[in-house]
Amino acid sequence: MNMVYGLDDTLLTNSWLGESARYELRYFGMLRDMDDTGHQAEREPPWYLVGDGDTLWTDERILRQELGTYDPTKSWLLGCSSEEISQIQQFGNRALGGAEIIIAR
Repeated sequence: MNMVYGLDDTLLTNSWLGESARYELRYFGMLRDMDDTGHQAEREPPWYLVGDGDTLWTDERILRQELGTYDPTKSWLLGCSSEEISQIQQFGNRALGGAEIIIAR
């Protein structure tokens, strides 16, 4: 039996906030876009996953198992920031270098 847990992959190339908005506002503005996509598909995925084009995702079964240890009804932002001090100083504490971010709905 095949189970469909989430939405089809959706590529967002820009946030509704536009290119002139600060990076972090555009980035988190995509949450609204993802939520709108979920409503249009009549789905409410418990998690949103955000990654760059060079993001490497692990085995989906392991990812689901790990996410199962968190309550998606609570506020969660799971991810990793850069390990480079110079990048943190220049760009702030945000995901860089292919780090994926998982956000609870």
